Amino acid sequence: MFCLLPYLTCISLLSDAPKVQFDMTVRFNLPDLNTSQKERMLRDQFQNLSGYYNVSVTPLKSSERTTNDSSVKAMFDYNNDNINKIYNGGLKDEIKSKLEDKVRTSHGNITLIGEISQTNVPRDELDKVFQCSTNYDGYTLSLENTGVFCKSPCNDTSYCNNHGTCSHLVTGPKCSCDREGMYEFSGDRCEHSTIHTTAFHKILFGTLAGLLLAAILGGIIFYLFRWNSRSQSHHLFKDNSSASAENHWGTFKDRRNIPWISNIPETSLGRSLSTTPRDDSRYLQPTLEHVDTQKQVNIFMNL
Repeated sequence: MFCLLPYLTCISLLSDAPKVQFDMTVRFNLPDLNTSQKERMLRDQFQNLSGYYNVSVTPLKSSERTTNDSSVKAMFDYNNDNINKIYNGGLKDEIKSKLEDKVRTSHGNITLIGEISQTNVPRDELDKVFQCSTNYDGYTLSLENTGVFCKSPCNDTSYCNNHGTCSHLVTGPKCSCDREGMYEFSGDRCEHSTIHTTAFHKILFGTLAGLLLAAILGGIIFYLFRWNSRSQSHHLFKDNSSASAENHWGTFKDRRNIPWISNIPETSLGRSLSTTPRDDSRYLQPTLEHVDTQKQVNIFMNL
C-alpha cells in the first residue's frame, strides 16, 4: 500500500494483479547444468531488481541450437519504484545489464541471445493492477513521472469552471459555484452562467447615479467659470469708465464719441489732476514730445 498527499489518497496492489513478463533466450556457457541450477543463477542476478517475483527456465531442444540455450521467463510485480521503468524501458535495460555480468566462476557466464520482449498492462488499464484505498468515490489512478497516484478531480484546479471551489465529499467531488459581478454560475462544474437581477440593477442604477453626479458637478463648474468671467468683465468696464472720466493717458473722445485721427503716435495726453476748474479749450490742447509725424494713431476724447 502506498499512501500519498491530500487529494492523492492511498493505493494498493490488487491481489489478482497481473505481472510484468520478460521473455528472452540465454546461453549458459557451462554444459551439464540442470534447470534448477540455471534458475538459481538467474534468480541471484534478478532478485535485487525492484518488483522481482520469479524466474523460470525451459531448455531449448532443437537441432539448430545447442542444449546450453534456454528460454527464460522473468516475472515482476508493479510498484511505484519500477512503474515508470516498466513503461520507459528502464527495467528491461537493467535485466539486460544483469545478464551481461559474470556469475560465479564455477558456472561460467550467461550470454543473452537476441532481444528481450516485454508484456505489461497498458497505461490506461492500471485499474487492473492498482486500486484506490479510500471510501470516497471519484478518485482515479494516474501515472505520473514519480509513480502511480490515486488522484481526486479536485487536484486539478480547472475541474470547477468559473473560479468555483472543489471539495471532495464521500459521494465524490462537488463544486461550490461563485458569483462574479452580475453573473451567477451553476451546474455540477459551474459551467452554466445566468445574469443576477439584483446585481444587474445595482450596477445599472450605480452607473446612472455616477453619470448624473458627473453632470451636476460639470454644471456647477461651468456656472462658476461663467460667473467669474462676468465679474472680471464688469470690474474691467467699471475701471475703464472711471479712467475715461478722470484721466486716461493717450486717449480721448469728443462729446459725440467720435475718435480723433492723427498722424501723431501715442503720447502723453491728459488733463491736470488738479480739481481747479480749467478752460475746456485749453484742456483739449495736447502736449507733444518727440512726435513722429509719419505714423498714424487714433486719439479718443472723453469729455
